[in-house]
Amino acid sequence: MFSLPVKESFIKWATRKQQPARSRITLNRKRIFILPTRYGLFYGVMLFVMLMGAIHYSNNMAFLLTFLLAGLGSIAMWQTHRNLLGLSIEKKPATATFVGENLRFPLIISNDSGEDRYALALQHGNAPLTLHRSHAHDEALAYLLVPATKRGWIEPGRFRIYTRFPLGLFQAWSWLEFKWLALAYPRPVECPLPLNLSGSEGGSSGLESVGTEDFSGLREYRAGDSSRHIAWKTMAHTDHPMTKQFSTSSIDELWLDWSRLDETNPELRLSMLTYQVLEADRLNLEYGLRIPGNNIPPGLGDQHKHDCLRALALHQS
Repeated sequence: MFSLPVKESFIKWATRKQQPARSRITLNRKRIFILPTRYGLFYGVMLFVMLMGAIHYSNNMAFLLTFLLAGLGSIAMWQTHRNLLGLSIEKKPATATFVGENLRFPLIISNDSGEDRYALALQHGNAPLTLHRSHAHDEALAYLLVPATKRGWIEPGRFRIYTRFPLGLFQAWSWLEFKWLALAYPRPVECPLPLNLSGSEGGSSGLESVGTEDFSGLREYRAGDSSRHIAWKTMAHTDHPMTKQFSTSSIDELWLDWSRLDETNPELRLSMLTYQVLEADRLNLEYGLRIPGNNIPPGLGDQHKHDCLRALALHQS
């Protein structure tokens, strides 16, 4: 077993001419490596001992068995290499997740040959292995699992596809790398929504009053405006959406505000706000987000939720 520095040096040397691909990689002979497994090494030692015995005793049946098993091993080596040769691997956009979970990077494994490919495995570091089968003239969906250990953009880097089919005597593999990013949101930490406080005069509530009773006019639509306030009839006569404005009475707007949290740890504040965003979305409440350097107006829906989570994930503490 090679030490980690030696292994990394070998990988860098073996992949020195390979650049990260934009979208698709086809496995040709130059990209595929093959070596015997520990069982293959034992198999080779066994064949050598058998050959020495056959020579010593001049036993024709021993020669026949030794050469038969050697031929079987050669065919297994060819089949192992062939199991990867010609496959095409194409990346797909990755979905975001939360710190502490596995990011799922989807891949399409295309097999244009007339033979099925068996026991294909994807490996990235110490992440769980995923095994797949690729049918002839078909495509298979696979996922590369990468632990999200920090918030923000995560790049999987180099990973490998390998196989030990059919006998496990040899392992053929290829190193793959794409220009690929996925977003990891902060890990949610339970924190109650500021709904039990009324008004914002004391500066401690997340609820603020906004006029909603008497119509006072229209203004240009801004991202985050409530769909209840859009002038839908006006949109039938113009290409630009307009938002209704009101001057009297009030409803409460929920603001998830960085400055209203008692916690001093910036990362923990982001995690608490992440929980509040998820909770407000679950309760179908209209909410806005205030963090240093970024204010997101109140809104609803999946896109608004993802905009808020993205802002939290990419916040520079």
